[in-house]
Amino acid sequence: MIRWALVPIKPFSDSKTRLRSILTDVERYEISRTLFQNTMRVLNQIKSIQGIAVVSVERAESAACGEIHSPVTWIIERNPQGLNAALHQATLELQADGVEEIMILPADLPLLTREAVNALIDCRSSVPDGVIITPDHRRDGTNALVVSPPGAIPYFFGPHSFARHVMYAQKKGLNLTIFENEALSFDLDLPDDLFMIKKAMPNSVFATQ
Repeated sequence: MIRWALVPIKPFSDSKTRLRSILTDVERYEISRTLFQNTMRVLNQIKSIQGIAVVSVERAESAACGEIHSPVTWIIERNPQGLNAALHQATLELQADGVEEIMILPADLPLLTREAVNALIDCRSSVPDGVIITPDHRRDGTNALVVSPPGAIPYFFGPHSFARHVMYAQKKGLNLTIFENEALSFDLDLPDDLFMIKKAMPNSVFATQ
């Protein structure tokens, strides 16, 4: 099984715009950069991931990746038309390179750990090819999506993406697994999310923002 992680990112200066009411532009930049670094650090520890692809409108500064030993492929959006179009482009390129399974993880999961990703992979190992979906803690968005083979499902990231991914998989008769995991379900998107982190993890690097 050739498994790759696919991480979509925005330029750090354009990320986390819904936190503008409580964070300065510099703080938004730094927290987005830190989230991305943590995501890359965790994925780099997963032995069963053969490579990491990052899709974005531009390449982040190399220092943002930290010490990465796994192969990293930067996929630059040819015609930026939003997140789902970017993921579709990246999927086609990875398919062409022989990738057999794609695990999509957004770069805004502050609780992401190696154990959580390995648990997701263990879940995949116990079920047939198809789709594994981890909802966010509001059960509205999608915080992790494993697709095998790549391209088996179109991407509906955005409002209500969890329900839309589930309904499509069911409609097409795909093997569908809902994987609940606290570390994967919590994303940093709204002011309330940051307040929750500060309360639950006062010593976290994200709580200092």
